[in-house]
Amino acid sequence: MQISERFDTMIFRSVKASISIIIGSAILSFPMLSSAGAIVNEGSSVKGLQDYSEYLNEKENAPYGVSVDIDISDFSTDDGMQAELVDIDGQTAVDTGDTGKISWNLNVELPGVYDVLVTYYNIPGKSGSVERALYLDGVIPFREARNIEFCRTWINEGDHKIYTPSGNEYRRPQIEERRWTSSLLKSSLGYRDESLKLYLSKGDHTLTFESVSEPMAVSDITLTTIKPLITYSELSGKYQEGEYPAAKEPILIEGEDAVRKSDPTLYAIEDRTSPINSPFDVKKILLNSIGGNSWRYRHQWIEWEIDVPEDALYTISLRVKQAYVSGAAASRRLYIDGEIPFAEAASFPVNYGLNWQMITLGDQDRDYEFYLTKGKHTIKLEAVIGDLTDILGDVSEVVNELNSLYRQIKMIVGSFPDPLRDYDLEKNIPDLFDRISSCIEELESIEERIVQAASIKGEQSRYIDQLVVQLKSMLQYPDTVPERINDLSD
Repeated sequence: MQISERFDTMIFRSVKASISIIIGSAILSFPMLSSAGAIVNEGSSVKGLQDYSEYLNEKENAPYGVSVDIDISDFSTDDGMQAELVDIDGQTAVDTGDTGKISWNLNVELPGVYDVLVTYYNIPGKSGSVERALYLDGVIPFREARNIEFCRTWINEGDHKIYTPSGNEYRRPQIEERRWTSSLLKSSLGYRDESLKLYLSKGDHTLTFESVSEPMAVSDITLTTIKPLITYSELSGKYQEGEYPAAKEPILIEGEDAVRKSDPTLYAIEDRTSPINSPFDVKKILLNSIGGNSWRYRHQWIEWEIDVPEDALYTISLRVKQAYVSGAAASRRLYIDGEIPFAEAASFPVNYGLNWQMITLGDQDRDYEFYLTKGKHTIKLEAVIGDLTDILGDVSEVVNELNSLYRQIKMIVGSFPDPLRDYDLEKNIPDLFDRISSCIEELESIEERIVQAASIKGEQSRYIDQLVVQLKSMLQYPDTVPERINDLSD
């Protein structure tokens, strides 16, 4: 999934005077339809595995509060894995290489669906994302488990901004920050923003990580159960009961002054489209925003630090611009001190617009309030799919069906169809045109949902339009299907 967004400045204001985070532009695009009518088979490398939704179907969660700790030092290796126990910053960990498998045994008393919390350290490698394939009892449980991602952390080199003698600002190099990170399982496959869980029956099990790329050190793996996020209404009720005070002064944070990022490409950039951007100079180059086209992939995040002067309630406002993809909203997830504060903060949209806009996090009836204690806090925004999750899942199903038809037709007509030959496709694939008609109906329904979600018809729906035109043309002129079948894969 490709999603991106750009930040300018962050401002925190009190409830009366609000907090705001100024963000720059954002991109959102469909990965399954990369060009007009082009079909991409996202699941080709994981053929035969069930998807995550099928895996979890009708399985019950383990009781809340139950956890299973894995003895990280009791491991076995296979397929050339080079692993050893090490001490990093006073924590015992197992250093895992970038190839091979490492396994741990565990015993489960209470069956159910568990979250998997991994504490890891980003040891030096090739600076790419750490990826692992996950096995349970020697088997990959679902498609998304083929690519579990553990992100690295990047920071600006040096504590101060760099300027030329004439006052132009240099972009500071990005260097990796070595740190311990605790993360639930997230996959680069599929269309789910939420972390992945495992179902464990009562008894003994084996958990295995196979290195796909990059080394990492692991200090803890815990199977646990995490309660669902409370709603803002529930949190607001607690605020009212506690009579929390409103902040007296706003807090302003420049977006380009982010302290940490998930990727080295998320660096400060210059935007001259508005003189309100801060800092701004008509002659000098000044970096005044962050993100842009580089912030388009799911799970990418940017983090800021704030120093709160007093215990108080704040709102959060963002100055943003999403001018990359018409007819689509980019979505972000909010973390405060590493936690999603309530359910509604798990995804908020930034709508398409050519100009900068100021938005305050909230719903139609109210602005959301956040209670912050005096001292240091972190604010993190992560790229997520948001409301398009179900839509993209349906697109994926249609694409898989079209890919199946494509393969069946290719088996009959070959790589170089003879335009003068009658391949009698209706006889060899009796339900061919019924299946194409069904795909057309589903694509038209998906397009309608996209337009409703965005309140405008943009370029994302254009790809679907072009594919529908191609499919309808095949229904109208069935004899041309053999010679045109390659159009679906171009």
